[in-house]
Formats: sequence, C-alpha cells, structure tokens
Amino acid sequence: MIHDRTGEPLDPDDEPPIAGPRTTAEANRHRLAARAADRQRAINACTLCGDDGYRDAAVCHHDPRTVDAARRGIALVYATMGWAARKDGTP
Repeated sequence: MIHDRTGEPLDPDDEPPIAGPRTTAEANRHRLAARAADRQRAINACTLCGDDGYRDAAVCHHDPRTVDAARRGIALVYATMGWAARKDGTP
C-alpha cells in the first residue's frame, strides 16, 4: 500500500499528479490562455474603452465607477493639501 507524506494510505486508483517542467509549462499556458480570453470578453463587453482595452491613453478597468472615484480621490487630496481647484472647476 502507498502512503502519503503524513502516513495516510492512498487509494491505489488515485494516481499522484505528475510534476515537472512540461506539466508546469502546460498548466501555465492554459492559465494564460484563460486569462487572455477573460480579458478579451471584458473588453468586448465594455462601453468605456476601445477594442484595444484602453480608455484614452490609460488601461481601462471596465468599471464605470472608477472615473467618479478618481475625481473624489483627487478632490480629497486637493482639499487636504489646501490647493486651489483648476480653472475648469475640477481639482
């Protein structure tokens, strides 16, 4: 009978995973392909950015709340630092 590292018996029908560079590289390829597919789906569904996933010159996070959050955050910085708002009315 085969035992694991804690001494517990293993089911003989369960084969231990094969580890090595080939399986690791293959797993990484699958993981990267899945991430790329997820990213492309997010870009396709986003109404904020172009087909390249960029909004103007910045990477789009596909979340419409980010613009408002950034405006609130920079307004807090300006208020905390005592800086005047820009002439266009935005901090």
